[in-house]
Amino acid sequence: MEFTNFNPGLVPNDCDGKSCFLACSQMVFRTKPGLRVPSLDELSAVINRRSGRYSWEYGMLAYFYENGFEVRFLSLFDLERFTLEGSFYMHEFFGDEAAQDQIENLDMELAIKSTRKFLESDGVQKTRKIPQLSDVRDLLSAGFYLVPYVNQRILQADAGYVAHTIFIYGFSSRGVRIHNPGPPATEGSEIAWDLFDKAWSSPRPESRILFAIRPSDTEAGTCP
Repeated sequence: MEFTNFNPGLVPNDCDGKSCFLACSQMVFRTKPGLRVPSLDELSAVINRRSGRYSWEYGMLAYFYENGFEVRFLSLFDLERFTLEGSFYMHEFFGDEAAQDQIENLDMELAIKSTRKFLESDGVQKTRKIPQLSDVRDLLSAGFYLVPYVNQRILQADAGYVAHTIFIYGFSSRGVRIHNPGPPATEGSEIAWDLFDKAWSSPRPESRILFAIRPSDTEAGTCP
């Protein structure tokens, strides 16, 4: 089986190499006809992101909802605990290597502020579970676009951990169809299911995070 939602095209990462989620966000905005796509600077302001730092996505999820998107968040990540325990909880949830990568590249105070804003939003469906590959197929088939956390080093066949997000718009029996904002940016590639699962499950399957977004007035995509 092959399934593809509308392809909004690739948006490459910014020159700082740390704007992958903002690039994915612009791709999401492109999926809603007639909606102006905010600039990277405008999206940075939404989540109080500072130049050269990682994005912390949760404030953006509420912004998607406010702009006419249906949004779902699937993960065991305890947002309430994060707002109370910050770095300590990140080490517990992600493990030391993955947590340290994010902590060193985040503004923790602003990340907690963004998470609190997200928790106040009643427009985002929050599901406490380990998302599965079956969720990926089911959500894509229902017209959602997916933005998962992955370990970029695994996608590049390197050792170590670097937090990254990619944009998934379809799948086949072979794997998921993605735009990778990079660096290096890759348009319309297909990642084998086992490689995607390995990168998504790093450092462990329990740490998987999945954001699912679709225009609230759009039907599911195409099934060739």
